[in-house]
Amino acid sequence: MKKSLSSKGYQSNGAKTAERLDRKKLFAIALSTFLILVVVSECIRLVLMNW
Repeated sequence: MKKSLSSKGYQSNGAKTAERLDRKKLFAIALSTFLILVVVSECIRLVLMNW
């Protein structure tokens, strides 16, 4: 009984860790996408101003 409870605890911690990693990955993807859009829009603005 004690082993099954402890293994469930480890599974729960693993699920929480996986969820945190997924959130971190999602945040990193969102942030990098935002920064790429900012850079591209600034490049387009500069090209149009000098054209």
